[in-house]
Amino acid sequence: MRTTTYTYEVVTVKNSFQWDDTDGKRRSKTVKFEQSINPFNKNPDGTVKTRQQIWKELAAVSGRWHQACKAAGRGLEPREVT
Repeated sequence: MRTTTYTYEVVTVKNSFQWDDTDGKRRSKTVKFEQSINPFNKNPDGTVKTRQQIWKELAAVSGRWHQACKAAGRGLEPREVT
């Protein structure tokens, strides 16, 4: 049996949050949000997402994460943000 492997281009957006912990120590958390450009990553209308659409979506998710970190006063895991 023959196996075919496909490699899809990944679009990445990074965001960092810095805060002072209870001991006054400076902390930071950097999170990387990723999606790939592939035939399965589609819009609701069934068309494949473009690089710009994916980047825009990731930038929005990254912004929500940063705002949630600000509200919590600490670095959160991405899964903690809805």
